Amino acid sequence: MVKCVKCGAVLDEDARFCDKCGASVKGDNDNSYEQVKSGARTIRKCPNCGDPIDAMELICDKCGYNFTEQRVSTSQERLLAQLSAIDKKMQGCRMEDIVRYKEQKATCINTFQVANNAEEIVSFALFARANACGIVVHDPGDYMIKRAWISKIEQMYKTACASFPNEPIFKQLEEINEEIHAVVAKEEKQGKRAAFFEMIRIPAIVVIFILLMIGLYKWGTSGFDDSEAEHKEREQKYEQLVQEIQADIANGDYDAALIKANSLHMDDGWSTESKEHWDKEREFLINLINEKAGYNLTQDETEEEDEEDEEGKELDEYYDEDTDYSAGIIDEYKEMFKEIWEIFDGENKDDSNDGKVSVGSYKNYRKKNYEYVVALLKARGFTNFQIIDLNDAGFMKKENTVKEISIGGKTKFKKKDRFSLDDPVIITHHGKKKDKD
Repeated sequence: MVKCVKCGAVLDEDARFCDKCGASVKGDNDNSYEQVKSGARTIRKCPNCGDPIDAMELICDKCGYNFTEQRVSTSQERLLAQLSAIDKKMQGCRMEDIVRYKEQKATCINTFQVANNAEEIVSFALFARANACGIVVHDPGDYMIKRAWISKIEQMYKTACASFPNEPIFKQLEEINEEIHAVVAKEEKQGKRAAFFEMIRIPAIVVIFILLMIGLYKWGTSGFDDSEAEHKEREQKYEQLVQEIQADIANGDYDAALIKANSLHMDDGWSTESKEHWDKEREFLINLINEKAGYNLTQDETEEEDEEDEEGKELDEYYDEDTDYSAGIIDEYKEMFKEIWEIFDGENKDDSNDGKVSVGSYKNYRKKNYEYVVALLKARGFTNFQIIDLNDAGFMKKENTVKEISIGGKTKFKKKDRFSLDDPVIITHHGKKKDKD
């Protein structure tokens, strides 16, 4: 006959657990131990040395035998059996079914009844702590299981507070409860931090993207050849030059003003915004100078200009805007240029012997190929040339055509004006735009 060592109930010969109290049958576990009642206190014998010890003690005072490490409580065995049965059902299930089974496991843990004695309570609390700390939350089901283990520890602690608050073993249970709450507090803090970073992640990415786009835009529109300090310095010089041009206009020195206005030319090292600003400024000043110069002509000068539109045509008759007047080919026209000047001198006889010559009106040279103009004036005898390429040819500015010509410092010379052959000739033309690097 086999009797339960815990409650004394008669058991079957092959029984492993007591049908009445659920305790493990003596001999089923090599590390089982015998319990006897001694008054109101449960007394057990150490399976290692046989010395009787109090049920509240977890380590034998005589031989050091550790009961918690060597024996799994019957409560734990029964709960593990129930959880294992649910785990078997989860195998091969869909995700939504797995979460549902995890909810069942959490319910099983929450509703499981633990024997109301100090040994079982402490043992189960240790067991619950190990399971709670070992769970990594991947879905709501994992979170529910973790909370169920933590709730069970809190339940064990409350039961101990009511049943054996003055027992030495209670301190161990109190430490378990404090430890698990510290773990929970740490996880909640980490969870809040993770939630905060998740909340600001998208806005932060958007802000970084916007700042990156602004930086790229500024980098793309800023000059590559000028530092910011150099750029400001050039801006200040141009502002000062504008003031000088305005002073020249006020003083009636339109030739000087026009030369300065034409120098307000931007290169590719400037930002797009600056180039647009100074292009507009230059165009405005040139138009203003031309307008003021026209308004200040006397009636006689106006009549003379009208006459120049009719006279000096002999300088235009031989010019063909579709002809290639590039260097090398221009030599073929030397005889033609000599003939042009002979005709011009025949039409405009001059009896003075001062060594100076007339070259017609400045209007005879504008919008003509600059190489043609240079060759024509060289045929006249001029030797001192300066060529300025604006590199601004476009739809309204035909490539290599003269924008402005100055002889002896005069830009709007007339047919009656006479020049020395060593006077400087400055020709400004619309050259081909430079390719950006």
